[in-house]
Amino acid sequence: SLIFFVFLFFVSGKADFKIFYAFIFILFEVFLMSSVTILFSSIVVTTSLSGIFSFSVFLVGKSTAYLINFIHTSTDISELTVLCANLLYFILPDLSLLSVEDLVSAGKDISGRMIFNALIYSVSYSAIVLFISTYIFKRRELN
Repeated sequence: SLIFFVFLFFVSGKADFKIFYAFIFILFEVFLMSSVTILFSSIVVTTSLSGIFSFSVFLVGKSTAYLINFIHTSTDISELTVLCANLLYFILPDLSLLSVEDLVSAGKDISGRMIFNALIYSVSYSAIVLFISTYIFKRRELN
């Protein structure tokens, strides 16, 4: 991140410290996705399956806000589909909360409250997932 900041300084000629906010949010996202990867590593045997599951959670986590918006604006969707979508929304990580690249690239300010909320969300979600991972790994028989 420091190399990227120096590169931007030499290209644009000015130092914009707002780019560090994006790095902070990316670190929160990496922390959260690392805990999800550890969860899948404690469940499945092969690393490729763990990687596939983690990448799937990453993709779904980036699009959960779009999914919920689509579900609530559509009129011809069954109640079961709405219930399943809401359940997935609460179980899977909402990575759109940690996506501030658009705000930073537009030059908009990121509030301290937004940083605090992202920190609390990523740490609490990661703690829950790591607790579940530890529980699963303790109960697993290693042969």
